[in-house]
This record gives sequence, structure tokens and C-alpha cells, in this order.
Amino acid sequence: MSQKYSMKTNFAIIKTDFDIAMSKTKIIPQDLGRVIMNELTNGLYAV
Repeated sequence: MSQKYSMKTNFAIIKTDFDIAMSKTKIIPQDLGRVIMNELTNGLYAV
């Protein structure tokens, strides 16, 4: 099943507010990109 979505804007703002006491961690950039893409996709399904 193919679905098309129309958004009124073509940008997203990602706001971060991390606790300064939080320790640093190593990430894999491709995995982080996949997480962000999944969040955006889930947001489209929720609309």
C-alpha cells in the first residue's frame, strides 16, 4: 500500500535540552539517522 503525505512546511526543528550532568556516549551516525527518520515517519502516520 502506497500513501502520500502533504505537509504544509518542508522543515522540522529538533530541539534538544539535555541535562549537563549526563555523560557522553558513543553513537553510530547511521543508527541515529534511522531513529530520526522513524520519528518523522511515525509523526506523519499520527496526523
